[in-house]
Amino acid sequence: MIISLNKYLPQPQVNLHNIFCKNIRDGCSTYFWLENWIGGSPPKLLYPRLGLEKARQGWVGSNTINDLIVLLNGSDVVDKLDAWEFNLNPTKVFMVSSLCWNIESYTLLSIEDNIRWNRFLRIKVNINTWRLYLDRLPTRHNLDARGIDFYSTRCAICDLDIETTHHLFVDCVLAVKLWDSVAV
Repeated sequence: MIISLNKYLPQPQVNLHNIFCKNIRDGCSTYFWLENWIGGSPPKLLYPRLGLEKARQGWVGSNTINDLIVLLNGSDVVDKLDAWEFNLNPTKVFMVSSLCWNIESYTLLSIEDNIRWNRFLRIKVNINTWRLYLDRLPTRHNLDARGIDFYSTRCAICDLDIETTHHLFVDCVLAVKLWDSVAV
């Protein structure tokens, strides 16, 4: 079930086929062709021609078969149930925190500039300032870029320009009046 999330993650940085690996013991609960028990990828990805040749009534090159035989000779059958291993944890036990950390390290933005948090302001003001800095406020322009359709991306307040963070906080008629009233 978790492996099906692979299509939503940034490739090749987060590849669940490399993170989860089947540890073959007795081999009874492992799908030989489909599951990742070799260590890098499932055999169907490592040896794609093996599955195709039977349908085409052709022959598979001896190198491919020899590679697979060498791989199979290296695995031992043990009288225990097959188990999944989680390669991000030294104990090989799955931990949500390890997976989250790995995914976040590739998907979250890294900011070189240190954001100064003002401890005298409410946390929501600090977070909004941070989102403004990253241009992550839900303006019509940003929402449209994420695929959310509006009848117009123009500013809902003044209808003079596209609603961007710069327009809302600097150029909009309401923003200009607000900044003029605050100015000393």
